[in-house]
Amino acid sequence: MVFGGNLSPVTLATIASALMCAAIGVLNSTAPSIAGAITFAILFGLGNGLFSIVAGTLPLVLFGSQGYGRLQGKITSARLTVSAVAPFALAFGMTNIGIHWALAITMALGAGAIVAYVLIRRLVSRVR
Repeated sequence: MVFGGNLSPVTLATIASALMCAAIGVLNSTAPSIAGAITFAILFGLGNGLFSIVAGTLPLVLFGSQGYGRLQGKITSARLTVSAVAPFALAFGMTNIGIHWALAITMALGAGAIVAYVLIRRLVSRVR
């Protein structure tokens, strides 16, 4: 909140994704370390907290206020579905391919989100 007041929601979403991706990278590379677990919790908490704020403003910036409630409902239902499935998918991956590979795949998916937000930011800047 202190440093991001003048940043766009797309930039903040990129930062939030980068923080969560970095957190998983720290966890994967430092386990089993107490300091690594603490660093993971701090980075992931910062990213997740920032993203919870951005989740309400990003669709408004990208798509406008027309039909905002309906669109936000669709986005939220998709996000909640993925959030409900994620622990089971991660546990399945950890069991079948190993902890480090499951976390590496999770980190790669996070990196994909970062790339997507960077591309969205470029598209938004071209439109304006």
